[in-house]
Amino acid sequence: MPTSHYRIGSYLIDFKTGLAHQQPSGSDSVPTVEASQETSMAVRIEPKACAVLQVLCDHQQQLVSKERLIEQVWSDVVVSDDALLRCISRLRKVFNDDPKTPAYIETVPKRGYRLIAEVEALPASPAPTPASKAKTSELYSPPELHIDQAVQLAQAKAQKSKSLRTTGLIGAVAGMVLMTFFARERDSNDTNTLTPMPTSQHTKPATTEPSETYTAVVQRADNFYHQIRRADNEMAISLYEQGMALRPQGATAQAGLANALVQKTLRWNPQVSEIKYPNLGSAVEAGVFQSDAARPAMERALALAEHAVRLEPNSVRSRKALGFVLTALGRYDDAMVHYQRALELDPHAWQVLINSGEISDLRQQPQQALAYYERAYHAMTERYQRDIAQIRPWYADMGTVVGKRYAEAGQLQVAELWYRGVLNHSPLHVEATLGLAQLLATAGDKNQARQLCTSLNQRLGSDHACRY
Repeated sequence: MPTSHYRIGSYLIDFKTGLAHQQPSGSDSVPTVEASQETSMAVRIEPKACAVLQVLCDHQQQLVSKERLIEQVWSDVVVSDDALLRCISRLRKVFNDDPKTPAYIETVPKRGYRLIAEVEALPASPAPTPASKAKTSELYSPPELHIDQAVQLAQAKAQKSKSLRTTGLIGAVAGMVLMTFFARERDSNDTNTLTPMPTSQHTKPATTEPSETYTAVVQRADNFYHQIRRADNEMAISLYEQGMALRPQGATAQAGLANALVQKTLRWNPQVSEIKYPNLGSAVEAGVFQSDAARPAMERALALAEHAVRLEPNSVRSRKALGFVLTALGRYDDAMVHYQRALELDPHAWQVLINSGEISDLRQQPQQALAYYERAYHAMTERYQRDIAQIRPWYADMGTVVGKRYAEAGQLQVAELWYRGVLNHSPLHVEATLGLAQLLATAGDKNQARQLCTSLNQRLGSDHACRY
């Protein structure tokens, strides 16, 4: 039978169990399974990320397309590139790999990924001894527990152990504390949070762990929030609330929760409205946020955003959140004060630029709105690779909005360039495809217009009218 154990760079990976062991620093020898289990800290890679790594390992030093990875790992379901992106991100956290200067996984833009670390198959190990089982169980992270949390826990434990070796008594107390901590971690029903480590007269909590955990929780919440789907928004709300529990005076979690509450009220609260509004402006004009059903959520959102600004007045995030809530409440002038301050702090804050454009639309200032939307798109392009999980769901839509505005203004050639730019990035984007088809039909090229529309229907199973 082929082995399930591989050395990838300085890590031993057991693809059967998903455990990753790092070879001790300074060792020049090739690690064995037994040695790694005895001398390293284990991190469990979640199944899908492990499957992605297996495919890359099978094609080491070769480019593997995104399509091939998705086909092999998610053969039974339909997923977007975001699922693959999350797995790659988690693998990089395991390997502590910088995507800008990778030593393990190289990104080939718009094509796929390549495993560039040295790979070696290792012989399988015998059944682990009770001691090795105990070591692994201490670091066991359930499949839903994110890798970055497990890595932080391992690092905190290693640092604590190093400082406590001088005294046997202190070491014993620390061991009891860690056992209690991990027992609570396994018994918890909430796999997205980390229970603070209990303290005693002999130990002090790691000063960096709460901060790192808080940041990781908020980052995951942000990624869920930007997907603009009901389930993702609910998960974002839960994670923001967990972040607030970890750090009650943390502005980022409070600002994020304020945003998510407004989105929930706008899009997914049947008690507020059964009508699906296409954007914030239409909901504001319909009075959605002023209704009795919306009032509790909006009052909470306003209080959170105002508190976030008091905590961090020079935070773009806090200013943006307060501006967003104020816009929903119809207080456009107050909202623009905070948006302008945010843009002074960061001229490339694309979310703020989009929200500023919405206010310009509500004020019947279409040219100013277009200018904001163009700036937002260029800012998103500038930061796409850095913040891909957050920008990707918005990127093509924003470019299409700009193209549509130019078409409405009669600047058809400029509009065509925008539509084609969107389709170069997202080939089957519905609104961009139909917008371009309409432009071509207007210019007299009805055959190509029909071909675009018909191809879209065939590939997506849609039934758009193609009567050009």
